[in-house]
Amino acid sequence: MKNNIPLNLLILIISFFNLISFKTSAQVVEVVGGLSSPYGLAIDQTNHLYISQSGSINGNKISFIILNEVNPIISDLFTNLNTPTRLKFSSDGYLYVCESSATTNRISRANLGSTTIPIMTPYITGLVTPIGLDIKDNFVFVGDYGSYAIKKIN
Repeated sequence: MKNNIPLNLLILIISFFNLISFKTSAQVVEVVGGLSSPYGLAIDQTNHLYISQSGSINGNKISFIILNEVNPIISDLFTNLNTPTRLKFSSDGYLYVCESSATTNRISRANLGSTTIPIMTPYITGLVTPIGLDIKDNFVFVGDYGSYAIKKIN
């Protein structure tokens, strides 16, 4: 008895093996090094990349670099934060940050669209362990890991 494999099945098998062996060659380039547990990233409209650092090496802070520079220099913007993790920009120029530590669980923000020196101030308190963060239509959505909930704040 002769085994005949239908042509459609044969094409499917060949396609499957081609998919498995398909490799991409993405180029990975280090933009900036020497950071302390870089966690959250956000890019503003002027090509500044903001980085939240939540580590014991260089402290808990938000720093930034200018992306289109050949050798970007990291500059600290806000220091003495409490384990900053996620970052998010709102359409009106505020930078929001989740702060989640044993002593502080909140969302703070600073107006980076202002002409004055920005100050990071607590904005939303009463959270358990804020980790996720997004903003849509003037609402702040928070993934509050410690309360097993997504919270929406106007």
